Amino acid sequence: MAIRLHPATIPFATGMKQLIMTMALTTLAATAVHAQTSNTNRDVNTLLALLSLEEKIGQMVQLDLSVVTVPNSSPIKLDEKKLREALVTYKIGSFINNGLGRALSLDEWHYVNRSEERRVGKECRSRWSPYH
Repeated sequence: MAIRLHPATIPFATGMKQLIMTMALTTLAATAVHAQTSNTNRDVNTLLALLSLEEKIGQMVQLDLSVVTVPNSSPIKLDEKKLREALVTYKIGSFINNGLGRALSLDEWHYVNRSEERRVGKECRSRWSPYH
């Protein structure tokens, strides 16, 4: 025997189905985000536990490129001694595209990235970084 709904209860039943589906999808999404966040937090904590205080401080520093470039060079030319000092000695985390009076072109950024890796990259690779 089929159950028949009174016409006045059909919008309620449809709305209830939509509410239940929305709640189920929200719960699934929240669970997935929580799991991903937990894994990320674990990975970050693992990396941080391996860093010395000096390395942690260096990773929080962001220098502008003028600190490691030959003054007034165009296109940009890196001072290898200054670059090595910043990355190897002080373990600087990143460089920002300012301080030169202009933004670098894409080709210049490629040059900077290749230079960092080629000239001092092996010395910068450390026991804690899976990304270098």
